[in-house]
Amino acid sequence: MIPAIGAISSSFGATLPPIGSSTPSASTGTSSFGQILGKAIDSLQGTQATAATQAQQVATGQANLSNAMVASSESLLATQLVVALRNGAVSAINQVMSTQF
Repeated sequence: MIPAIGAISSSFGATLPPIGSSTPSASTGTSSFGQILGKAIDSLQGTQATAATQAQQVATGQANLSNAMVASSESLLATQLVVALRNGAVSAINQVMSTQF
């Protein structure tokens, strides 16, 4: 049986603060952007490790090909998401740096 694919926010294991909220504090339990990004990268590494393990198990005949394909697709999508976020952050930083004061 193919495992269900969770929501993107649940796969990162982080809760985003509400839009328009003030600076997150440690007492409220919200995460900073750096913490969210770190959790996203950790999640990506875990997804890639799972896909690699599934592929190895398929090669040795210990796992189902469909499960390995799902894990591979999840890994690909997670990688594309992180790359898109990185590109957006770099673009935003470049715009701020080129702003003339």
